[in-house]
Amino acid sequence: GSADEAEALVATLHALEKSTVKQRSVMALVPVSPVAIVTLANWAKTVEPRGFALAPVSAIANRQDERDAVRP
Repeated sequence: GSADEAEALVATLHALEKSTVKQRSVMALVPVSPVAIVTLANWAKTVEPRGFALAPVSAIANRQDERDAVRP
């Protein structure tokens, strides 16, 4: 049900947060559903106090382009 979908999504988001310790950035693709939208909106309100920032995927891609340009 929708509670299971929300719980699974929150668990995935928390796992992604943990992976940022090593990677400094992560990207997530989430199926579009009303439950996912509400869950993401609620989660997004809580990330800043934990030291995270949300950014469009283009920002991550642009950072990768910059790193590649610096490498020999």
